[in-house]
Amino acid sequence: MGIRVTWDNEAKTVIRFDFDTTWTWSDFSAAIMEGRVLMKTVSHNVHSLLNLPTGMTMPGGNALSNLQRIIRTMPPNMGISVIAN
Repeated sequence: MGIRVTWDNEAKTVIRFDFDTTWTWSDFSAAIMEGRVLMKTVSHNVHSLLNLPTGMTMPGGNALSNLQRIIRTMPPNMGISVIAN
């Protein structure tokens, strides 16, 4: 499955990313794109909750490069991101 993307509340101020224990950078990119689509439906700031399961491992590849690419292209209404375990 990879990563599920949903609104975390009815006010649409938080997008929740629920990670499986196994995911790929391709899954991550697709989830971020899905989150961007949701963010564009509202004009207020939207925060992100990245819910990481116990026992999850990072996929291979350059994490910093993947994260930098995504950060550079975030919508203007992107708020803060919180990582929870």
